[in-house]
Amino acid sequence: MGSPFEQSGETIEQKEKALSGKEKFEIVLNLFGSEAAKEAFLEACERYTEERKTSPGSGHNNEEEYIPNERRRRPYSSPQRAKFHNQIMDTLKRLSLQKLDALSEKVLFEMADREITGGIVNEWVLAHEGEDDDEKIERTRATSPATYFHMKGKES
Repeated sequence: MGSPFEQSGETIEQKEKALSGKEKFEIVLNLFGSEAAKEAFLEACERYTEERKTSPGSGHNNEEEYIPNERRRRPYSSPQRAKFHNQIMDTLKRLSLQKLDALSEKVLFEMADREITGGIVNEWVLAHEGEDDDEKIERTRATSPATYFHMKGKES
């Protein structure tokens, strides 16, 4: 029978490449087993993006790293920014340990690259900045019906 991608003639690689960073992030959000874990991950992502905006830094420290036949500086992040990025990367690594569908596996494999993950997280958070509470509730409803009903219960 094959996967839906094989039936449509589209490979997993083609499907994954066609996804926006925001869509890839949504795939990751759907992998969480609990709402508390998902909320903690979202908070780390939002704080990372805030740190990225407020402390962009030079992007490199002043130490030179030896690489055969060239000399270049190591990338640098502020300690707080690095802390949040490390939390995000650790969470992604833990998510990758569960049984995954092929597309989710491909997305997490791509997100093993810290730079790619930083861009995807930034794209998703910035796309949702400035939302009022109703918009956040509707977005949550689309990604997680359980959280949506939990949030709606708090409003009553």
